[in-house]
This record gives sequence, C-alpha cells and structure tokens, in this order.
Amino acid sequence: WPVAKQWVKTTDNRSFIVESVDFEPLASALAGIKTASIPTPNARPPVGQSHPLSASTPVPSFSPPSSIASARRRIQPLVFSLTRSLARWDARQTAAWSQTPGTLIDWTLVNGLLFNVNFSTGGNKIGAAAVGKSTNDTWNMYFYPYSYDTTITNLVYSDNIASSASVRVQNAPGCWANSTGDAMYDPYSYSYSGNIIVTVQNLPTGIYDVLVYGHGGADNQNGGYTVSGTTKYTAVGPYWNNNQLASGCFTQDIHYVRFPNVSVTNGGTTVITASAGASGYTLINGIQFAAVENQAPTANPGSQQNLTYPAATTLQGTASDDGLPAGSILSLSWKKQNLASYVHVSPATGTGTAITSQASFDSPGVFFLGLIASDGEKATTNNVTVIVNSPGSGDSVWVDDALPSGATAQSDGGDSWSWIPNNPNPYSGVYSHQSAIAAGEHQHYFSGASAPLAVQALDTLYCYVYLDPLNPPQQVMLQWRAADGTTWSHRAYWGPANSIGWPAVAMSASLPATDRWVRLEVPASVVDLGGRNIDGMAFTLFGGRAYWDRAGVSHPIDLSDLPPAVNAGPDQSVVLANVAALNGWALDDGRPAGSWLTYAWSQISGPGTVTFGNAASASTTAAFSAAGEYVLRLAVSDLQLSGYDEVTVTATTDADNDGLPDAPTLKVQITSPLDKATIP
Repeated sequence: WPVAKQWVKTTDNRSFIVESVDFEPLASALAGIKTASIPTPNARPPVGQSHPLSASTPVPSFSPPSSIASARRRIQPLVFSLTRSLARWDARQTAAWSQTPGTLIDWTLVNGLLFNVNFSTGGNKIGAAAVGKSTNDTWNMYFYPYSYDTTITNLVYSDNIASSASVRVQNAPGCWANSTGDAMYDPYSYSYSGNIIVTVQNLPTGIYDVLVYGHGGADNQNGGYTVSGTTKYTAVGPYWNNNQLASGCFTQDIHYVRFPNVSVTNGGTTVITASAGASGYTLINGIQFAAVENQAPTANPGSQQNLTYPAATTLQGTASDDGLPAGSILSLSWKKQNLASYVHVSPATGTGTAITSQASFDSPGVFFLGLIASDGEKATTNNVTVIVNSPGSGDSVWVDDALPSGATAQSDGGDSWSWIPNNPNPYSGVYSHQSAIAAGEHQHYFSGASAPLAVQALDTLYCYVYLDPLNPPQQVMLQWRAADGTTWSHRAYWGPANSIGWPAVAMSASLPATDRWVRLEVPASVVDLGGRNIDGMAFTLFGGRAYWDRAGVSHPIDLSDLPPAVNAGPDQSVVLANVAALNGWALDDGRPAGSWLTYAWSQISGPGTVTFGNAASASTTAAFSAAGEYVLRLAVSDLQLSGYDEVTVTATTDADNDGLPDAPTLKVQITSPLDKATIP
C-alpha cells in the first residue's frame, strides 16, 4: 500500500507515527478488523492526502467480541497537539497491548473537507452553496450584532464533524438581510465605516479554494474582498432580490468570488479583508473553505517511435501535477513493460516535470515502456510504443517530386499533370502533384517506368492525398499497372459509392478528411499485386480536386513473434461466501500476422477448488470452496507464444455471518522514537 507517514507528539510528550493510505486498498482490511469498534472521527487529518468519498458513503460499524471489548476499556483519551483522530490509550498498558497484535487504535475517513460560515441575522443555512457535499451541509453561524471584535470557536465542518478552527470577525457590528431566496445570501454583516477583517485559524494543513459571498440590498451594494494580497469584487447589479437564488444557482464573480489554491498550514491563519464596493458599503454574507483534493499526476511518455535494428533512442517523458499533497515532490521513472531483458534504459536525468533517458535494444521487436509519475500518494503510468524494425523493413518511396525513371506522364477527363511547391505545402520533398478541377471522372497517371517497383506478398501500397476543402471530390481511386501484363485492373477507391464505376475494384473505404494530408493504404494481396512488379500508377477522381504526394510500398516489420506481457492484477482478500473480482490485462506485439489474444485463468494452488465466472476472459470472477490462500494464474496466448502472471487471493471465513472476515491479523506496528513505547 502507498502510505504517507508522519510523526506526531501528544501534549504529554509522547510520539507516535501516523500512517495514511487511500481508502480502496485499506477497505478490505478495515472490514476484517474486529479488535476495535470504529468510532466516529472527532477531528480531521491534513487534507488532500486521502481518497475522497461521497457524503452518502456508509461508515462500517462493528460489535467487537467481549474479549476485545474489555481490551478497549484500556484505551483512554489523550489530547493530541494536531487535528488527527486517534483514540487514546493508557501508557501503563503497553505490555498488555503487546499481547494483542494488530489492534486498530482509530481511523478517519477524509471526505473532501469543507468549512462554511454564514454571517446571519439569527437564522442559519443548511445545504450547499456554490460548492457543497450534500443537501444537509452544516454552516457555522456568526450572529453578533453591535460587536466590533468577536471570535467564535467550537466550529464544525460541513458534515457536522468537530474542528479546531476558529473565526475572528473585526469591525462588523451591523447586520441586515435581503430577499434572495437563499438562507446564507439573504443576511449579511456590515461595518459602520472601514474594512471588515475575518481571520480563520487552525484549519488542517492543505490547499483550499476560498469562496467569499457578498452583496447588499441594492444593485450597487457589491463587495470587495482580499485574500493573500489579491482583491476581487462581486458584481454590481440586481443579484440580491426577487428570490433569484431560490434554486441555489450561484455564479462566480457575480454572487461570490473565488481565491483558488490558498495554502493553509496547521495552526496558521487566513485573513479575508472585506472592503467597500460601488456604494461605499462594506459587507460580507458568507465564506467557504473547500479543500482541493489530490489528483493523480498526468504522464506523457512521448509519441510512438519507429527504429531500425541495431537501435538506440532517447526517451523524453513529461508530467504535470496539482501540487498535492502539500509539500510533495513529483517523481518520474521509466518501467519496462515487456521484453525487459532485450531493452536497456539508462538512469534518468532531469527532475520535477521532465526526465530524459537513453534506451538501447538488443533485438527487433515491439517494446512498451511505461512512464510512471508519482506525487508520493497517487501515481499514473502511460506507455510509449517503440517499434524496432529488422533491417530492410519500412517504406520504399517510388513517387516523390518526380516520376520514376523512364515513366511517361498522361491524363484524361480534363485532368493534367501539375507539380506545385505550395498551397498546400507538400507532405514531403519540395513538390506535390495536383489534379485539375473537373466534373465526373478525371485522372492523371504514368506508365512504362524503366525501374518497376517490386511488391512482396505481405507489402502494403501507399500514397498521400490532400482533398481540396473548397472542391472536395465525391470519390478518389488509386490504380496500379502490373508490369508483367500491362493491365490496370488493380484498383481501390475511397468514397460513399463507386461513382467511377470501373470494373475489377478490389477494395473500398470511406472518403478521407479534407484540408489535411492523409495516408491511403492498400494491402498488396487485396489488389492482387503481391509478388509482382508494377510500372504504372493512376490518380483518379470523380469531381472536385485533390493533391497527391509520396507514393510507394511499405514492407512489413520482420520480427520474430514475442510472447504477450501479462498482468493478473493486485493480490486481494475476499469473504468466502463472496466472489473475487479479477482484473487482468496483457500487452502484445501483434505477431504473428492476423493473430489475436486468448485468455485462460487457472488455479495453481489452494486448499479448495476455484470456480471462474468466465475463465476465458481477462476480467472475471472467482468463487472459492474453502478458506485459505489461493494462487491463480492468467495465461495469455497470441496463438503461437504465451505469457502469464499470477495473483494471490486469500479467502477468509465468516463464522458469525456478518459479511466480514473473521479477525485477520493486521500487520501494523507503531513505535515511539522517543521512549521506544510500542503498539504492535
């Protein structure tokens, strides 16, 4: 499990290590712990470091066995100096705890921390504003008329969990109300003169979006608000009356202003200064501090590379991140996803958002290299494909900037040969050749090349075309003349219908896009040219105009077949009465030609039998006949070679039939570095 660790100290100078982890991998372990009941968390950990859960997510509740309940009575509350929820235990019982390995002290779900304050006239808002978690969101109410300096404490988060935060309000003795239709936006506090200062203290460490709401009872009674040196204003206009907010549709920079990514350190302060708007009136309706959740980094490993053996190349990876968790450092690394013994990747240079490595390859093949970007809590892997061709594979160019040697140029249907240097720019070289604008069938072509193009059985014929966006043809067609029989009956067309209507058309496809260069490809075997020579080529249209460029033949990658790279998924635990969800995957090189992947799950070991939902699917389920540890194998074949990976699934009993595993051992040990006290 990826964990974040932090040493914390109690008020009586004892130190403990606190570990945090994403909820998903921890959920099954928490569900299996019957050594302690799970209390309602009474404080919040630093934000942005745990998986966000919706407000409707149920919190498990357990009834611990009596023997454990008696152990629980030895847990005594302690007051920690930071807002982290740990149930207290009596230091005198260290020895007793050492006899109970795997005891859970406490845990806390982080649910996208949100902190709300409503500057009220006596009533209070319930529910969301511009941001919110549910229709039952709690707001802290500030209602102190005639007070010039008041601090409110004992505040709560939007889910009514207690916080250590406090809010001090200075120079806001007045209070009044509008008729907007929203219980927070109706009332507001105002100053008799000068600015209002709102100081929020002791929110947990993290990154927050700060939202400030403000408008008085007249069109020009907007407000100015400053956070961290930046000042923003709500809008002048009729945004405060006629129940227009009854549906809760708040608009940024009209009803409220947003200060994104405000950094808060535990015990620190955030100051919001309210100043006069267009009317000279200073007021404030409400504030929200919404924790910015940590998002996984993005990883860009670069574009596919095509090399010729012997081969080496430069790998350049880039990444971006949201800067969370607070203080985290983005790290990048490369991972060989297949054929690891045939590729060598040098140590990366660069830090932060970009790294560079050198890669060399000991064999032709299709290689998958993964760029891993991690912020210490969440990680993303994206793969780049590197194709290493055998010598002699790739494109052979036949037409580019000029006709093949000895060829005779011809045209008909009102077309002509016209070599042009621009409008559009050529795909390659310095010229492309242009079809004329004409109705019906028209073409230009050549024949009689003295150096015919040799086409092998597995080759692909290609040509680049650019369709005029102002005069698009209805159909385009390529034709080749076989040198051994002087016949043109080797044709392929692109378009909605065979408007040209010539016989012996072996292939059809959709018309390519206009206003860009598109590569047209035709397998030689489809047009009966495999193993033959060609000495002529025709570029045919029905209506419109097109531009043509590089044409020739592409030779297949001459590779030996390589086995698939297989991943059977992470190890997991499951209650015996339930089924395990298996999610495997595989990467392959596409060889041999025309092959596909087949999947097969099987049982390698275990105390009972395993029944698979669909053993021939990469993603399936598995049911177990007896409790214990099972090793399952996912084998993947490309019809010639196969690879495999294995996953361990632990099936646990449920003697009391509560849907939870029976008391597994949670392998956790918490040790104090100061006095060596241990909770195993």
